[in-house]
Amino acid sequence: MYSTFSQLFQQYQFENSCTAKIADCFQAGDDYHNDKIYKQLEKHLNIVDRIYPNSNLSNVKWLPKTCKAMNGEDCQHTWYGVWNAGTNPESAFFTLADGSILSICIPFGGNAAGFIFFDTNGQKGPNRVGKDQFPMGVGAYNNPKYINKVHPYFNNNWSGGNRGLCNISNNNECNPNVCTQESCSPTAYILKYGKLPHINW
Repeated sequence: MYSTFSQLFQQYQFENSCTAKIADCFQAGDDYHNDKIYKQLEKHLNIVDRIYPNSNLSNVKWLPKTCKAMNGEDCQHTWYGVWNAGTNPESAFFTLADGSILSICIPFGGNAAGFIFFDTNGQKGPNRVGKDQFPMGVGAYNNPKYINKVHPYFNNNWSGGNRGLCNISNNNECNPNVCTQESCSPTAYILKYGKLPHINW
């Protein structure tokens, strides 16, 4: 899926003539409510069903009812995992033919700080980040190293806290070798070691 999204956004950049950096694909007038952008992205995926931002999730049967964040706490927001939060103000959700689920928040407003959560087995448990849910980033906020790529790191420094995920916003760097309750990059860890990080909390 990481490879798929790297190719997907390269194709998106090509189709929209914004190959210099991903931020150029999403102008100041764009935001995460722009269904047109999600529709252009989804035509490259094997989608079974989708939910766009500003939708009511209460009757969506294919979303997990709860999830656990990287630090073991309950997910508080769709920015920290794939689950049925009741309301859907920012992210778009897609269920794929293989039963996996994607949560995508585009790099809204031209600041190139979009992110993706991928749930490998849909509603089946444990529905926990680092176990069957994994983050990826699209560009990065105030970090030129990642501004033009899909990467295996989280890039949201929202005031609600990162729920145990290391983030690369504001020139921060994340170490894929380290996975603790306070700071972990599970997608990068898997890409480097070919196995899940050990989580004992």
